Amino acid sequence: MNIVIKDNFYSEEERKEARLLAISTPKNKAMDNNEFIFNDLISGELRDTKKQELVFSSLLNDDIVLGKNKFRKFNVCMNDLGGYHIHHDDADYIAIIYLNDSYTDEDGTQLLRHKETGTVYKNEELFGSENISESFGDTRDISKWEAYLKIQAKPGRLVIFEPQYYHSEMRTFGNTFDNARCVEIFHMFKRNKVNEWLNMFGITKEEAELE
Repeated sequence: MNIVIKDNFYSEEERKEARLLAISTPKNKAMDNNEFIFNDLISGELRDTKKQELVFSSLLNDDIVLGKNKFRKFNVCMNDLGGYHIHHDDADYIAIIYLNDSYTDEDGTQLLRHKETGTVYKNEELFGSENISESFGDTRDISKWEAYLKIQAKPGRLVIFEPQYYHSEMRTFGNTFDNARCVEIFHMFKRNKVNEWLNMFGITKEEAELE
């Protein structure tokens, strides 16, 4: 698995600006506000796609394109909504930038193995597709899983990994959008596999907002 960890990817000023943008994004911009604990927020601010593709490609030593949305995307995850969001994402890579002011040793992202089957990688036969697997059954029961890798959160830290491996937050915290776990996220696709992904999603390049 290709994993990149880069501390201080965002300067303190950039981190604070990103977090402010996240928590000030109207809640009706949340894509997944029907889920138990995740709120994926699409801001009104365009990302610098070309620059970020170059940066991420260099860090990964792989030619990638950003997809799924041309606006900056954040995730806010509150403690009082309960449970863990054990899931996979349909992308070649995901980048997570931690935006909170401080963290404990128990905060971050964990990669998980299903205890009964040993599953670590996307298995739709067992757990369903990305769109339906994260709302029921073993994907809501952390006792059915074990962490084999934990990546600690730090303010401004960037983490990139392959999100078809099952993963979740290490813990949630906060009970409002102002004090909840807050990250910026980017879904990335290998340039030489874009057509495969488009065929799987059943959408065009324009609909995927890929240049």
